[in-house]
Amino acid sequence: MQRIGNKNTLIKSYVLSLENIISKAEYIEGKLNMQVQEYKQYELSCWEKKKYYDGVYVSALDTMDAISLQSAIDNAILYEWCATDSRVKYNAYKKLYSILVYYLNILQKRYGYWSNY
Repeated sequence: MQRIGNKNTLIKSYVLSLENIISKAEYIEGKLNMQVQEYKQYELSCWEKKKYYDGVYVSALDTMDAISLQSAIDNAILYEWCATDSRVKYNAYKKLYSILVYYLNILQKRYGYWSNY
């Protein structure tokens, strides 16, 4: 009878530990998801600004204004770099997010099994 009591105590301890881990993982999942969405929006914003400065460059070609041409090129390069950098960060965080979700699902299945034991 003592072994059954120890077994139940161990299972309850394991389930409690899983609850804590899942709770922390769900919190991190939410943060990572927000970060992924922010990087995606930031990337789109940068591409829009680059497109705007590409248009400024084309307009400056009509007037042959060297200062406007250089400024437009500099800004277009800056925002293209911004978009590229954001895309790299987006891809990295998205990969981390997908790995976390994969393992979180495994933990939740284990929790479901052991909590009903």
